[in-house]
Amino acid sequence: MTGLAGLFSFVGPQAAVLRFGMAGLDALEFRVERWDEADQHVVEIVAACANSIVAQAAYRAAVEMAPKANILLRHRARVIFKARSG
Repeated sequence: MTGLAGLFSFVGPQAAVLRFGMAGLDALEFRVERWDEADQHVVEIVAACANSIVAQAAYRAAVEMAPKANILLRHRARVIFKARSG
């Protein structure tokens, strides 16, 4: 493969299973989540990462892409960063 397509060939849930085996997404302890306006439900898991630096970069990118959304960076149950809408 050439160009950017080769860089993204193992991105996503399939990559988690390939890298971490049956543990899959559970091994990716850092999550970037987009919540609804009432902070009641996760609307989307934007990113799941095993590395805190990569997770922080994904969080910053998510906030930049959707500045009015409720975006959280979590490590398991702990909230590390939270961007509120408005």
